[in-house]
Amino acid sequence: MKTLYINAVDVLLFRDGKPFDFGISQKAKSVYPPAPTTVQGAIRSHYLVHKNVDLTQKAAIEALVGTDTDVLDLRIQGPFIAREREDGQIERLLRRPADSAPIDDTALQVLPSHLVHAGKSSLQRHALQPLGLHDFIPGKAIYGDWVTEQQFFDHYWQGKPFSAVATSALYTAEPRLGIQLDPRHKTTIDGQLYQVEFVKPQPDTGLMISIDGYPDWPDNGILKLGGESRGAYYRTIPYQPRYTAPKALGKRFKVYFATPTYFENGWQPSQWQNFFTAPVTLSRVALGGYETHAGFSKSSGKSRAGKRYVPAGSVYYFETTANDCQLNPNLEQQAITSAGAEIGFGQVFITEWE
Repeated sequence: MKTLYINAVDVLLFRDGKPFDFGISQKAKSVYPPAPTTVQGAIRSHYLVHKNVDLTQKAAIEALVGTDTDVLDLRIQGPFIAREREDGQIERLLRRPADSAPIDDTALQVLPSHLVHAGKSSLQRHALQPLGLHDFIPGKAIYGDWVTEQQFFDHYWQGKPFSAVATSALYTAEPRLGIQLDPRHKTTIDGQLYQVEFVKPQPDTGLMISIDGYPDWPDNGILKLGGESRGAYYRTIPYQPRYTAPKALGKRFKVYFATPTYFENGWQPSQWQNFFTAPVTLSRVALGGYETHAGFSKSSGKSRAGKRYVPAGSVYYFETTANDCQLNPNLEQQAITSAGAEIGFGQVFITEWE
């Protein structure tokens, strides 16, 4: 795979999946990093331009980059937030695991949860056990929403306290006001004010994605990304992931979702058995709500229907009686998701727990 580091030219717009229409909402919010659906659209569009494909010829477009439901040979991992260190190395950042909580008043020192065996619980109707949190600092704001790959694997993965990174150290939201125009008279329409929230990454912060399937993809360039087709520079970087999937998962293992995932039954699939080689039982879940992702299809000229996804950072705990339980070897990119594995949904890290 080829790994790209993408830097915004200015601000970026990655709308969430909530409605943004007159009479429903006059404020559009952005998410960062964007959904894999947004990134795959940018990659495929840029590749069409690189290959000088006539964008009015639907058959030529589909022959090269596929359709909304079939992206042919393209495979994507990410997107992830990344930043350039002082030594020039690019480090990947991950969403703070949902089974952790801050232990200082800045919410930047974080401790993983511990497992508890409780009596009655509201989780029992799902046959789940609760997770216990150590003495943590209560509050509505969790400022350390991100963790570097080094802190993740050297500390959190070992059950040790770790340092988190504040969102403001990576990017800020930049709201902008606008007013609807009457296209016939080129005048403003009374009462049609709206607000759009853009993302402004810090100078040393960008996006990291890995792509495969386009062997002659240029090593560097400029592509259009997100709403309003904002410009972004990209360059190919050397990158060696720190995670290697274990061959055997153990009798107790937890799954950390590095990217959002989609399940047909909301927070879980119809059958976990589809993802593993042996029967497993879901024991505990650390889940931070849900995300809604939609998007726009250039081929059809219509908006995609919004779907709810399990957010990145969610952690699922499993148990099995099998001695050799593994991920299903037939999974696309070894992803745990009911849809979108080829473009980056459902990417996971797995380790044993006690």
